[in-house]
Amino acid sequence: MLSLKLGISLNNIKAGGGGGGDPISSMVADFQSRVTTDGGTNEGSSCLTTILTDLNDIS
Repeated sequence: MLSLKLGISLNNIKAGGGGGGDPISSMVADFQSRVTTDGGTNEGSSCLTTILTDLNDIS
């Protein structure tokens, strides 16, 4: 299982899991929360969204 350490794995995205709602949005929100906690900036959020969306579209 590929895990991005954000509380949701990519396998759950393909299976429709992740606790309901849009799992990519949940992963990006978790990323932003962690970056903020660590004192960073969220400039990479749109890039992360694009990458996760592209990975999710691979069949």
